[in-house]
Amino acid sequence: MSETTKYPESLTKYVNERNKYMKQAAEDSIKAAKSQNQKDILKFQRSQNLTTILAIVVLILAAAIAYLYI
Repeated sequence: MSETTKYPESLTKYVNERNKYMKQAAEDSIKAAKSQNQKDILKFQRSQNLTTILAIVVLILAAAIAYLYI
């Protein structure tokens, strides 16, 4: 029962692009934390959390759609 699932190449490409974006967002978050006051940092972190949650939801939906078409 340890068979692997093959995803479409477009989904793999999307995941790789998303990972690259999330890495850049993390680096930008560190830079912003060093240059902004505490209130602005909290706002930025909240928006990053929402972006991360949205990216995860989109990824789950993409995987579900891919599963339906395989």
